[in-house]
Amino acid sequence: MDAYDVLDELSEAAAELVHRGLVLASGGNVSIRVGDTVYISPTGARLHALSPETFAQVDLHTGKRLNEFKPSSELPMHLACYRARPDAVAVIHCHPPHVTALASLGLTLPAMTADFFVYLDALYLPLVPYITPGTEALAQAVAEKLAQAPAVLLGNHGIIATGPSVKRTLDRVLLAEETARVYLLAKQHSEPRVLNEEDWRALREAHYGKGQ
Repeated sequence: MDAYDVLDELSEAAAELVHRGLVLASGGNVSIRVGDTVYISPTGARLHALSPETFAQVDLHTGKRLNEFKPSSELPMHLACYRARPDAVAVIHCHPPHVTALASLGLTLPAMTADFFVYLDALYLPLVPYITPGTEALAQAVAEKLAQAPAVLLGNHGIIATGPSVKRTLDRVLLAEETARVYLLAKQHSEPRVLNEEDWRALREAHYGKGQ
């Protein structure tokens, strides 16, 4: 698959974020790494209107612009993700309502279902408390938390997710939002049971989700 094909796939994923109400107007940003080049949605771009020709291109190592399009202001955070997660091919940042609500409460996102382990490969998604968007301080804080999981909640700011493909990264965002919705709904009635390390180990022993 060449750069055009993956950018077309990323454009479709970005449009799906808008369709699902996980980002509004020019909020959120997406990127993909092809070799040492990072293609990222340009500043002010509406995610439902992206196409392969409209992505800004930057050097992974230096952040230097490689074409005429100005990259998203969240470029430092995206570059930090690729450097922190060598397995990352795609990065998605958006503002899912339930994830953002949970993060604004200062809470991490625990595993509520077996699929959480399958898709996110973690017991919970860690939280970075609010830091001014677009800053190197935010980028560094995100990079540190990515050692714990492939996606991170951002206080008052949403989520940033990484993945080995566009599809897996999008799936991680969608599952995080579904899990946050279930968790917040359950907490309205009582303190929910969340899955733990023992549950995760049992699923691994049962080879659950190996085909996904």
